[in-house]
Amino acid sequence: MKFKVLFLIIFFVNPLIALLNLEDFEDKSIILEMKQIYLPQHPFAFNPSIVKWKGEIFLCFREIIPSENYMGSRIGICQLDEKFNPIGCTQVINGIENFGLQDARLFSLKDRLFLIYSAGCKNLVPIPNQHSGVNCRMYIAELVFENDQFIAINNECLSKFENVNSNRAEKNWIPFEYSENLLFAYTLSPHRILFPHLSEGKCTTLYETKGNIYWPWGELRGGSQSILDDDQYISFFHSISFIKTTHSHGENIPHYFIGAYTHSKEPPFEITAISPHPIIGKGFYSGKIYTPYWHPVRVVFVYGLICEHDCFWISYGRQDHEMWIAKLDKKALLKSLKPIQTEE
Repeated sequence: MKFKVLFLIIFFVNPLIALLNLEDFEDKSIILEMKQIYLPQHPFAFNPSIVKWKGEIFLCFREIIPSENYMGSRIGICQLDEKFNPIGCTQVINGIENFGLQDARLFSLKDRLFLIYSAGCKNLVPIPNQHSGVNCRMYIAELVFENDQFIAINNECLSKFENVNSNRAEKNWIPFEYSENLLFAYTLSPHRILFPHLSEGKCTTLYETKGNIYWPWGELRGGSQSILDDDQYISFFHSISFIKTTHSHGENIPHYFIGAYTHSKEPPFEITAISPHPIIGKGFYSGKIYTPYWHPVRVVFVYGLICEHDCFWISYGRQDHEMWIAKLDKKALLKSLKPIQTEE
């Protein structure tokens, strides 16, 4: 009920009353603890992705490389202990595209580790008078560990796929494993599933389902990988809404939100339940504000997921400058999800 009131306040009443503090709606029963990760060698690292691979926890991150003429990015990786403290050496991953590089995520498939990210595709011609990101495409590379470091091999651009508007930037595809194959959720509403042909740089649409999803906080977009947990897959998504809050000092700027959803473990992988409202933690929007490098925003961006017996661990970036881990109560989170009916 309180989030129905929140929706009414944000979209209909907000201009007439005192500004809304989003953290008044903190999910204390779901978010059990939060921990910031800081790498002294990489003070500008943000937007972390986590994965458990061969029994160990690994984290990758994005780091801005400022220069006089171009603000590029690079991707780094490090290992974490069971308490999510960095251990060992942190390295920058070489051999991957660096033109508009962003949104890197780790994904494990059997005994293999992959890096999935978005970057500019040099084979696509930018559209005049459009944002430079429109020629971004999804890339996938395998990470192999040799000579005490990770090396990216078989880096491939997924530039060909069906029934897709080529004039949009491609990012935030959700990877998941089914029958030892890699699949992607291309969109959430509808829930469109792609199969990548990794030797050909193309994807085939396998399934598309649509449910009666109600989410008034912006378009549903990808976030973490999707992981099979018991008899269903679980994933976390993000959305963006322009609103005025105490955190934005009354400015109408983008606020990012986090939610969770489940989908069936068998084709056509229809969405079965979704968060009825954003998952909000202390400090999501009220922490340190940095001088943005693109435009004013209030960002919490979920990137990674690890499932354990009684909890979920998610990794998220904050304000395009920080890396965080949150522990979520699994029972409380799943109980909070609203069932979704698939439309015929």
